[in-house]
Amino acid sequence: MAILNIQQIIQPQELPNAVATQYETPASTVTAIRRIALFNSSGSDATFTVHIVPNASTVGNDNMFYKTVTLATLATTTLPELEGQILEAGDTIQMFASAANAITVIGSATEVS
Repeated sequence: MAILNIQQIIQPQELPNAVATQYETPASTVTAIRRIALFNSSGSDATFTVHIVPNASTVGNDNMFYKTVTLATLATTTLPELEGQILEAGDTIQMFASAANAITVIGSATEVS
């Protein structure tokens, strides 16, 4: 019997200024992204980049969903193009911002195992 687990897959955290994994789908699990939100808490505009990287692959243009998108200071946005995307075991969400500690990310999903 499949187990559905709706949960926060990315706890609130500030993005680094170099690409880093924010979430990896566990073994024997499929993940459906529900919502990812970003908030720019810094005093100036900042950009973010997002990749959905298949298992055993690397970050590249072929798995980039958002590239250097500007988020105004004190603004919040969601990423509707990611909602409903399916991640297989070992697939990752990798992100970074133009400045460390400028943008906070949070995300939720349904995991099926």
